[in-house]
Amino acid sequence: MIHVHKPKIEEDKEICRVSYEIEEKGRLKKLFFEFDKKWIWGMIDRGDHLLVMLFLYAMKVKEDLKFDMPITERLYYQVNTYLIDGLHQENKNYKKIKIYAERTSEDYQKEKEHKKVIGTGMSCGTDSLCTFYTHNYLNNCEDYKINILAYFNLGAFHYGDGKKNENQEGKCVYEEHKKMVQKFADEVKLPLFILNSNFAELFPMDHDMVDAMRNCGAVLMFQKMFDVYYYSSSYPLNDFYLNPEKGSGYYEIYTLPNISTNSLTFYSSNSTYNKLRKITAISKFAPSYKYLNVCTVKSTNCGQCSKCARTLMMLDAVGKVNKYAEVFDIEKYKKRKAMLMGYALASYKETHFKELVPILKKKRKLPFTSYFYYIIFCLTKPIERIMRKLPPEKRRMLVKFSEKYHIRAPF
Repeated sequence: MIHVHKPKIEEDKEICRVSYEIEEKGRLKKLFFEFDKKWIWGMIDRGDHLLVMLFLYAMKVKEDLKFDMPITERLYYQVNTYLIDGLHQENKNYKKIKIYAERTSEDYQKEKEHKKVIGTGMSCGTDSLCTFYTHNYLNNCEDYKINILAYFNLGAFHYGDGKKNENQEGKCVYEEHKKMVQKFADEVKLPLFILNSNFAELFPMDHDMVDAMRNCGAVLMFQKMFDVYYYSSSYPLNDFYLNPEKGSGYYEIYTLPNISTNSLTFYSSNSTYNKLRKITAISKFAPSYKYLNVCTVKSTNCGQCSKCARTLMMLDAVGKVNKYAEVFDIEKYKKRKAMLMGYALASYKETHFKELVPILKKKRKLPFTSYFYYIIFCLTKPIERIMRKLPPEKRRMLVKFSEKYHIRAPF
C-alpha cells in the first residue's frame, strides 16, 4: 500500500514548501512542492492532487492508495469508476487499485473578489505556444482568455528512472529552461506560476506516460485559485488510444473531464489540431520566432534530436523556417536536411510524420538524396526500435554519444 500522510507547510519570506511523508512497501519517501508564497491563498487542504498524480503509478506497482486527508467525492468517483477501471480493462498488467480516504462533497468557495483565473502550462513548445496564441489572439470569448501561465518541474526534464536531465556543465536543464519561459511571460505581460517538486525522482515513470496526470494533478492543488485550465494536447483526436503503456497524451481527452471538479474545469486544448496545423498557427505569432523551444535534451534547441528535427522540417514545409534563426541553427539544418527528410520518409506511419510527409511531397521539398537516406533508415528501423526500449541509463549514454558526434538521436 502507498500511504500518504497529512502535509507539513513551511513558509519563509518568499517560498512556501508543502511536504508529505509517503510510505510505500515499508520505505518512507519525503515529497515536497515549492512555490512563491503569494500563491498560498489558492491551495486546498485535500488530497485531490496526489490522487490524480499517483493513481497510475500505484496501478503499475500494484499498490492500493491510502490518504490521511479527505478527497473530493466527485473526483474519487470519476477516477475510481472511469480512469482506474478503464485503464485496467485495457491493460490487465495495471492493477485495479482501491482508494482508502475520507470523502467530502463540499465545494470550495471562491473569494468574493475572486477574478476568474484561466491558466495553461507554458514550456514554449509547439503545443503550449499554440494554446496561448489561439486562446488569446484568435479566441473571441473574453471569459476564456488565458490570464496566468504555469511552469511545473514534474518530470519533463527527468529520465524514466527519475534522474535529472543535466547539460554539459552539470546544470539541470529545468533551471536553464525556466529562465527562458519567464522572459516569455514578461513579454506577454502575464504572471508565471512556478511549482518545483521532487515528485519525478520519488515516483519514476516515463514522463510521456504520466504528463497529463502529473501536470493537471498539480493544478488541482490550487482549486481555490484556478477556475479553468487548458492542458495543451499532444496528439489529435483521431489518434485516441486508451492504454497506460501508450502515453497519457493519446487519451487525455478521456482523462481531463474525469479529473475536473465543481471548482476547476480542464480542457484538452487544440485537440482538433494536428502538429502541422499547430506549427502553421504559431508561425504567425511573432514572439515564437525567439521563444520556440521543443528540445528536452538541452535547455536550448539542439537541432538534432527527433523533436527538433521534426519541428524544423514542419517549419520548412510551411515556408517559415528562416524566421526561426534565433532559436535554431538554420544553416546546420540545411546541410542535414536530406538526411532528416529521409528519416521522415522512413517514419511516415508514425503520428506526426504521417501528416508531414504528404505536405513535403506536395510542395516538392524533398531533395533527391533524401530517398537514399530513406533506404538506409528503413534498414535501421529495427535497431531504433530496440534502442527506444533500452533502460534510461543506456539511453542517456546514447544521447551523450549523439551530441558528441553530432548525429541524430532517435528519441
